[in-house]
Amino acid sequence: MDKTIPSVTISSTGGLVSGDYILEVTITDANLKSSLIEYQIGSETAQTLIHISGDTYGATINTTTLDDGTHTIKIIAYDHAGNVNDTQTIQINVDNTKPSPPTISDLPSKTEKKEITLTGIAEPGSEIEVFLNGVSVGNTTADDDGKWSLDVTLEEGENKITVESRDAAGNLVSSEDYSISLSKEAAEETDMKLYILPIVIAIIVVILILFLFLRKKPETLPSEEEIEEEKAPEEGTEEEIEPEDEGVEDEPINGSEEGLGEEEASEESDEDVKEE
Repeated sequence: MDKTIPSVTISSTGGLVSGDYILEVTITDANLKSSLIEYQIGSETAQTLIHISGDTYGATINTTTLDDGTHTIKIIAYDHAGNVNDTQTIQINVDNTKPSPPTISDLPSKTEKKEITLTGIAEPGSEIEVFLNGVSVGNTTADDDGKWSLDVTLEEGENKITVESRDAAGNLVSSEDYSISLSKEAAEETDMKLYILPIVIAIIVVILILFLFLRKKPETLPSEEEIEEEKAPEEGTEEEIEPEDEGVEDEPINGSEEGLGEEEASEESDEDVKEE
C-alpha cells in the first residue's frame, strides 16, 4: 500500500515582487496525480499548476490583482493513492506602487561641452537608466538620499534625454523629456564671457583705488586770489570800526577840557569873593 507523500521543492524565490510573478516547483512521486497539483494564495481558491517539463510545474501569478503587502503561497500535490503534501509554502511581498518619476537637476538648454555629467533625484536605491535620443547610454544607482549622477557624451545639435527608474520591486517609471543643445554658439558665448570678465574686474579695481586715493588726499592750499578775497572783507571792517574808536576817544578829551574850564571859572569866582 502507497503511503508516501509526493516530494515538493519550490524553485522560485520569494521576497519583494511586482507585476507578474513566476512560480515554479519540482514535484516527484512514482504515483503522482498531475491533475491535482495546485497552488493557493492565502485563503483564496486553489489554482492548478501547469506541467512545464519533466518534474517541473509552474504558474504565472498576476500580482496586480493582489493588495500590496505580504502573501503566502502554498503548494498542494496529490498522488493516485490519495497521499497529499501541502506543507511547502513561500512568501511574497507585493509592491505595485510606482516610485516618483526621476528628475535631472540644473540641465542647461545649451552647452559647448561634449562630455557632461548628469545629476538628479530618484527613489533611494532605485536603478537608473539614461537614454540619449532614444538609445541607452548608461546605468547607475540612486544613493540613500536619492541622488544619482552619470557621465554622458552628447551629439552635435539637439539632444533629448530621458531617465528611467526601477525600484526594488521592479516598478518602472520614466522621467519627462529633457533637451540640451551642443553648439559652437554656446562655446562662443562662453568665450565672450571669459573675455569680458577680466575687463569688468579691472574696472572695478581701478574705481576702488581711485575712491581710496581721493579719500586719503589732503586738502589743497588756497590760491593767492582766494586769500586776497578772504582778506578784503576783514580790512573793510577795520576801517569802519576806526572812526567809531576815534569818536569814543575824543569824547573824554572834550569832556576833560570842559571840566578844566569850569574849574578855572570856579577859582576866579572864589578869588572875587575873597576880595570883597
